[in-house]
This record gives sequence, structure tokens and C-alpha cells, in this order.
Amino acid sequence: MRKINLLSLAIAILAALLGDQVSAGIVTIDTFDQTTQSLDFDPPQGTPVPASSSAFDEMQTGPGEAIGGYRDMFIRTDNEIAFSDNGQATVVSNLGEVQVSNTGNASIVVEFTWDGMDNSADVDTNGLGGIDLTMGGLNDGILVGNTRTDLDVNLQFNLWDSTGTTGSIGRTFQQDTNGEDVFFAYDGLSNQVDLTNIGAIQLVITGLEAYDLQFDLLQSTTLTDPQDPASPPTSVSSPATLALVSAGLFGLGFTRRNKRS
Repeated sequence: MRKINLLSLAIAILAALLGDQVSAGIVTIDTFDQTTQSLDFDPPQGTPVPASSSAFDEMQTGPGEAIGGYRDMFIRTDNEIAFSDNGQATVVSNLGEVQVSNTGNASIVVEFTWDGMDNSADVDTNGLGGIDLTMGGLNDGILVGNTRTDLDVNLQFNLWDSTGTTGSIGRTFQQDTNGEDVFFAYDGLSNQVDLTNIGAIQLVITGLEAYDLQFDLLQSTTLTDPQDPASPPTSVSSPATLALVSAGLFGLGFTRRNKRS
């Protein structure tokens, strides 16, 4: 009977080892799927919006929607916006998608900032309280999901750690992108930042006149194939599984030693 029980235990441990796979420690920055937030410039006829005009909004997000529980949105005009030329930045919660668009001869700078509750366009560099974006070293970059762009749109992530050190990683889209997952690797950061102790995250979006951008997810993750920005996150064995296997092997060895003695 003991042999059968030990064999069953070994099979159970092996099944756990094969089946208990978990995704690499994904850290959600924002899913944009629970709250609606919108800022725009839409001047009336005869009253243009002056250059460098700005607008700001901070919103408490839904449970698990955004890191730190709050999302700041800020927009600024690059040039004067006359009637029939408007720029708009919109988070569409019912579609779970961010849409940034400019029409006519307009161009705007858009900033999304995650720094907790501060009700200010200024970045609170300790607002997130020291979050580990790497999840113990598993993650190596930020994934922007389902990205659609036209020409010459720039995305830049700014990261601050608890010491106030800041670094940035960015990309300019020089050709149309249609529904692609785009990866920003941490090894491209302009400055060495403690990714295990992050206090604030910011995404800055700029472009030429009449640029357009859409995306639906931001997360810190890793890639199976670093050469393929659209590859899915790596799966790794759960620590609980490894502990169970180790305990099982130890138990089998102990039982055999007792039997021989």
C-alpha cells in the first residue's frame, strides 16, 4: 500500500510541476476599462485657443484599473488652434481604449501620469510609494497594447524612483502601426533608475499636426522573444510548485532511507 501511495504522490507532484505555470509577474499600469476621462480643445468660431493653453484632470480609477488608483491627464497646445481645428485626448472606458487625435492644423502634447492622489499636474515622484515594476526581476519593459498610430507620433515613458532619479525610454513611429503590441525595454532607459522602487510613471505623447494614436493597455511585463515585440509574456514555474516538488522529493528519499535501515 505504501508503494502505491508514494507513486501517487510522485505523479501528483509531476502534474503540479507541469500544470502550475503562471505568467511572469505582470504589473498593470492602466487598463482604461472602467472610467471615462476626457480633455479637449474645441474653440468657438472667432475665438481661437492660444498656443501653450493647457487643461488638467485627475480621476480616481476603478479597482485594479490603474496603478496607484488615480490617473492624471494633461494636454497642452503646441500652436494656436482656430475654429474647426481641434485637438482631443480621450479615454473611452466602454471600449477600454485611449484615443488621441488632432484635426486640421492642430497639435497637442498629452501626458498621462500615475503618481497617486495629488490633484496636480506636477509629478509627485513618491506618489506610488515605491512599486516594484520588475516583480522580483521578472519584468524587463513596458508593453503598450493594441497600438494604432499614423506617421511621426512619439511615445515616451518617464520613470521616477524614490530617490527622485528619473529616466526615460521612447519611440517615434515613422510608419503606420495597426493593432500591434509595442514593447519599451527597460535596458533602453536614459538613466539608471531603481525599477524595484518606483514612485511615479508618466507617458508623454507628441506628434506633428493632425497626428492620431490609439492603444488599450499599459503593463510592465517580459517577453518570450526579445526580438519580437508582439510575443506573449513568458511563463515561469510558480515558487509554490517548486517548493512542493522539493518537499515531495525529500519525502521520497527519507522514506527509502528508513526502509533500507
